[in-house]
Amino acid sequence: MKRVMHIAWREFSVTVFTWSFMLSILMLPILGVLAGLLTPLMHGSIDEMFEGDFTGTVLVVDPDVHAAMRVEAEFDERYHELTFTAFEDLTLALDRLTDSDLVVAVVAPAQQPMSKTRSGQVLYISAQIKLFNQRDLRWLVAAAEGRIRLETAGFDPKQVRALAKHHNPEVVPVGADEAPGDTTEKEHRQREAVAMVIPLLGLTLTWLGVFISAQYLLQNTMEERSSKVMEVLLSAVSPMHLMSGKIIGLGLVGFVLTGVYGGTIGVGLMFAAMSDLIRWSSLFLFCLYYLMAYLVMGSMFAAIGSAVTELREAQSLMTPGVLLMTVPFLLIVPMMSEPNGSMAVWMSYVPLLTPFVMSFRVLSTDPVPWLQVITTLIWGYMWAVACVWASAKVFRVGVLMQGKAPTITELARWVFED
Repeated sequence: MKRVMHIAWREFSVTVFTWSFMLSILMLPILGVLAGLLTPLMHGSIDEMFEGDFTGTVLVVDPDVHAAMRVEAEFDERYHELTFTAFEDLTLALDRLTDSDLVVAVVAPAQQPMSKTRSGQVLYISAQIKLFNQRDLRWLVAAAEGRIRLETAGFDPKQVRALAKHHNPEVVPVGADEAPGDTTEKEHRQREAVAMVIPLLGLTLTWLGVFISAQYLLQNTMEERSSKVMEVLLSAVSPMHLMSGKIIGLGLVGFVLTGVYGGTIGVGLMFAAMSDLIRWSSLFLFCLYYLMAYLVMGSMFAAIGSAVTELREAQSLMTPGVLLMTVPFLLIVPMMSEPNGSMAVWMSYVPLLTPFVMSFRVLSTDPVPWLQVITTLIWGYMWAVACVWASAKVFRVGVLMQGKAPTITELARWVFED
């Protein structure tokens, strides 16, 4: 055991105590702080991408729509910089549209009859008009046509719209152990949004932490094997001790990464007064499933690294397993809507997917039944132990093999050889 821990410390210290690793581990917290500081500035910039100065001339071919648009525009300050001009010739209007910053509305209803899905008007818009301004123009034409229809039917548009206007009721969220009014509607919406995102962040942290540490394990094993360092190490320790030390040491690297990134998220939740969205029991279970995921993926990468000398060869062997482990991301929408739904439950018992799906479910607002927690822990760790055992069999043979890279069939044969 002493040799295993010595190897584990060597792998951990060589990887962690470097400037490149320190920079990479601090990158996410730094980017998170910068994003928080720059968000107010970016909001205005994003709006400017889709909304510009709303000025120009609107040439209206239909005289009735022209009059109605002018009336509707008077009630909304968005349209105060626009000039509405009646124009009889559509062809000349389109010529002016292509020559200058103009917006051209409208073909008469007689030429473009209404349908169930279309207005009776056609709106020609200059390509220089930005997206949000185009939306506002469409609304204005529709409002003008609605005014014409109401006036034709003998109704007062102002009175009809006042009667038809709906007013949203005041929403007073009442949470558990809260009095009415303790949480505003805006705060309630923010908490709901964050509560939906937390499980996704947990799944992402599990996948990234496990994959990064497993990738270190793969590269380290390949380099030592190709440079013949592995043969020197095996003269002092057994293949099992060497593999165990590598898995433990580089697994701690993944725990450091996940701890820093998860801690950054936790600090953000504390500042937002939302730390109660994560239960301590959920964090404990998350750590158990993270360890399970690392044993599965880390042992697989260690076995592959011991059998190949080039990254190209390793990629062809590990691609099927990596693709399988991305399935939870493909099913993220149904799992977010129903964390305890039938799909999420069945996916929790699929071999190799158990730790990833459960790391998502235990962080959701819907508590996972304890029976499912216990059974998935037993089932998942059975598969994790099986993966470590199979990896040890492959590692023992692979580190001393020379020649071409083995196929998946050959790796399977190594597992079951005595």
